Amino acid sequence: MAAVVEVWMSELGKLKERVGAKKRLVLSSKAKQGDGDEVEQQQQEQQEFKEARKESSRMVQIQRDLDSSSLSEDTVRLLMDRFVPW
Repeated sequence: MAAVVEVWMSELGKLKERVGAKKRLVLSSKAKQGDGDEVEQQQQEQQEFKEARKESSRMVQIQRDLDSSSLSEDTVRLLMDRFVPW
């Protein structure tokens, strides 16, 4: 379970880095360009937001899949007691 959380947190960190880098890029490009490209930049920001949301929902789905396929420690012990020859 800890490994799953660690993977999820690392992916979340990567996503935050990408969003932060894109925000800095957009802010610096706004300062260099004029108001003429503002509509295009807003569309690009919306596209990036949609991609980030898809990435986030995909990570949530992976987390659900991993949680549903794992066995509790008690279940593993019961199975070991039943099937391991003594």
